[in-house]
Parts: sequence; structure tokens; C-alpha cells
Amino acid sequence: MAGYTPIFDSVFQGSLCGKYPDLPVWLVLLALQQRGGIIDAHPSYIATISGIPQEHIETAIARFCEPDPSSRTPDHDGRRLEPLPGAGFGWRVLNHEKYRAKARKQDYDRDRTDSGKDAARKAESRRVPTGPDESRQVPPSEAESKTLREGAKRPSRTVPPEFQPDTAFALIEVPDMDVAREIEKFRDCKFKQAHTEWDRVWRRWVRTCRDSGNYAKRANGKDPYANAV
Repeated sequence: MAGYTPIFDSVFQGSLCGKYPDLPVWLVLLALQQRGGIIDAHPSYIATISGIPQEHIETAIARFCEPDPSSRTPDHDGRRLEPLPGAGFGWRVLNHEKYRAKARKQDYDRDRTDSGKDAARKAESRRVPTGPDESRQVPPSEAESKTLREGAKRPSRTVPPEFQPDTAFALIEVPDMDVAREIEKFRDCKFKQAHTEWDRVWRRWVRTCRDSGNYAKRANGKDPYANAV
């Protein structure tokens, strides 16, 4: 068995709504899929563990491999499965990556809500200016300008010690990244140009790692959403 697989309520509201045996067979297949959306199970085994007659399973799977003009996922003409090449049985879930990304996004948003990061961001966006320098309605005096200049962030070519990289963002973009090791490399780096907005520099660093494939990888870590659909 593949383990934890999130199921979204949209599966009950789409073109499979109220259809037997298609809907229950589809739910069983989602629970059986492995990494990459692979389902490596004979219909007789699926029938044994689900209690659904084997002939119903076979006819439902045949329909999943055909175009579905009513599907809300237009990719692959609405097909849900494709047979594994060179095998007598076994299939791949075609929209596996789409729902894997959706599960990660929901987890990322939930983490920001639970940690208070999202509330802090919203509160800052609603903050009312308390002085003329913030409202920009009145030009600041020379003394105020000097205070602003002295208190502004100083550009630096190295990461400030107080900066905390967004680890959740890194795992969303690169699930198998060893984030702690990559942060060490990030802090040790001396950049060609000085920066002040280090959150943007970190996000660019992570995306570069993702696109180039050059990053520290986890040795034994597992992605809890590797099988998400």
C-alpha cells in the first residue's frame, strides 16, 4: 500500500458524481497509487481488497483510459489513467502532479496560518501610517530624513545573521532539498552585489537550485506529499 493520499472533495463533484462503479473504483485506485502516480496492482487484487466485482473494476479502468469530455481537467482529453508500457497490467494517474502540487500548496498555506505569519502579513498591509514620513503626504524634514537614512537597512554582500530563510517555501519548490545544509551554503556565500531584501535573494537562490538541480539533497527524508492526488 502507498500510505497517506489526500482526497479532495472535487472528486465527488465532478463527472464521476453518482457513478457506480467508477467513483468507488477511482477512490480505491487513488489509495493504491505509489510514487509518481503508479498503480501496480492486478484487477483481481483490487477486487479482493475492495469487495467490488473484478468485472466492474476492469470496465471502470477501461473508461478511465478513454477521453472524458465532461472532465474539468482538459489535459490528456480528460483521461484519468494510461496503461504502463510493456506490462500486462498497471497504470499511471495522469493528473497526479497537479493534485500533488495542490496538496503542497494547502499545507504551505496552513503552515503560514498556524504559525501566524499570514496574520502578521495581513496586519502589516492594513497598518495605518502614523507619521508624515510614512503617509508621504508631507515631505520629511532634514532631521527626519537623516534619521531615516541612518535607520535604513544597509546593503550587504553577505547574509545578515538575523535573517531567517523561509524553509517552507524551499520545501514547496524543492521537496528533496536538505534545507538546513542549503541554508549553511547560503549564509557562507559572498554575493557579487550588495542586497537588502534578503527574502527575495533566498527565493531566487531556491529557484536556481530547483532549475539547475545543484543543491544539497536529503539522505533519508521523505516527502509526505509524494503520493498526493
